[in-house]
Amino acid sequence: MTAFEELSLILSEEKLAVVCEMFGGTSIYIPPNVTSKHQRNLDIIADYSNGLNYKVLARKYHVCENTIRRITKKGASNDRKNSY
Repeated sequence: MTAFEELSLILSEEKLAVVCEMFGGTSIYIPPNVTSKHQRNLDIIADYSNGLNYKVLARKYHVCENTIRRITKKGASNDRKNSY
């Protein structure tokens, strides 16, 4: 079964038409999980604090290493602000 066929089973005909209108003929990325970005970022910071490196985190969370670096850097600066 194709992704389109699966979508047609869970979306109404009207919503499927909107999706086709907006994204027809293009490739879109749909994240594998639905946790919030905020929670994901907290999880990344926790994993980084527990010793996981950028490459492992990037694979685990399906993002690039630069995204991991940005999140961990931001998390570290927030920790410094909250420690005063």
